[in-house]
Amino acid sequence: MKDAVVQNLGRARRRPRPPAAARRGEYYLATVHRQENVDDRDRLRDIVSALERLPRPVVWPVHPRTRQRMERWRIRPRGSVWLLPPVGYLDMLLLEEGGRA
Repeated sequence: MKDAVVQNLGRARRRPRPPAAARRGEYYLATVHRQENVDDRDRLRDIVSALERLPRPVVWPVHPRTRQRMERWRIRPRGSVWLLPPVGYLDMLLLEEGGRA
């Protein structure tokens, strides 16, 4: 995986940045798509609640399965949780690079 990142990060940097990447170093990046997390309503609510309480904005490219469950259970993140549509590999590299550790 490291080789893939090294090989593609330069390509990614030449592309326009996703909107969230403009706030480099000022956000956390979240991914939530494992079946055991998104298919359990209480667990998904707990995850969203934890993201809402973080001290910085959270950028969350939402997987279609996750979005479907959120809509079904009326889970709507509040505060500074920014939901994005799914992103491709190069855009994800940029979001990862720009996020805060």
